[in-house]
Amino acid sequence: MEDGTSDLPYRVCHDDTKGRFLVATRDIKPFELVLRDETELVVPARPDAGDACCACLAQGPQEKFRCACGLTLCSEDCPQRHAHPAEECRVLSNLKPLAAGKAAKFLLPLRVLRAAENAPALWGHIRY
Repeated sequence: MEDGTSDLPYRVCHDDTKGRFLVATRDIKPFELVLRDETELVVPARPDAGDACCACLAQGPQEKFRCACGLTLCSEDCPQRHAHPAEECRVLSNLKPLAAGKAAKFLLPLRVLRAAENAPALWGHIRY
């Protein structure tokens, strides 16, 4: 294949019932790396619980910082603060009158929509 996938030990298949899945195209050796997956979007598993940082996902008893939009950060200087940019905070802050205390429930959809605008390659993976 010209797309660089000819040396992969699997092919992507689709079934109307099962969706997309992989099928081995050759014997795979024990511990052979066949697929590498990278995180594209992250949000706390339970964003409304307030126990995980919305940027770095740190959990635990450490002191928390409440952002202006109401989301929890591990600290004001979270090393992953860029994952919760001012634009996102502003949008979530504007939702407060509509969803008091529930802004975190909009975090995943908002990050997906931001990807459509700011990360076209990522959006290409998400929309399929």
